[in-house]
Amino acid sequence: MNKSVDDWLLGHKTRAVRTKDSGGFLLVLKKSPPLRPGYGLANLRTAALKQPEVMVKITRRKSNACNGLKGIRNHLDYISRNGEVEVENQDGEKLNGKKALRNQTKNWQKLGISENEKRCEALNIVLSMPAGMPPQAVKNAAREFAAEQFQVHQYAFALHTDSDRPDESTHPHVHLCVLIRD
Repeated sequence: MNKSVDDWLLGHKTRAVRTKDSGGFLLVLKKSPPLRPGYGLANLRTAALKQPEVMVKITRRKSNACNGLKGIRNHLDYISRNGEVEVENQDGEKLNGKKALRNQTKNWQKLGISENEKRCEALNIVLSMPAGMPPQAVKNAAREFAAEQFQVHQYAFALHTDSDRPDESTHPHVHLCVLIRD
């Protein structure tokens, strides 16, 4: 049987893969078909040349970072490095410092999220890019991704780079906190 590259690649379903290091999940979106016909060789070439790829990871933090307003506030503190890193919300508003973050969570509380809710009220997503990507391009891509994917949800995101902390990985990545309620 003589199969084309497209025949081999198309039709394979993608799936979520549990990661070992953080207890989170690597989300690989399912679409039918996952690749467009006629692009099999181009996709293989891109992979062989090690072109930059984006990893989308939905984290599950052991600190219950999505449970209730308290968990959301803790996560915003983490992604803002306790108010040192700028956070941006769904309206493009820049949140600088802990006071601005507290005002954001007060606004979210008006949606009916209680302080110590047992249910997960937010998704914590990491958009990770390869080393060497320009940080502003990463932030712009994350902004566009969030606006497109979470149009009816409120969210906030922050860019982390290796310059933030010396012990951090050397690739720019964005932490995105998306409220589940619309």
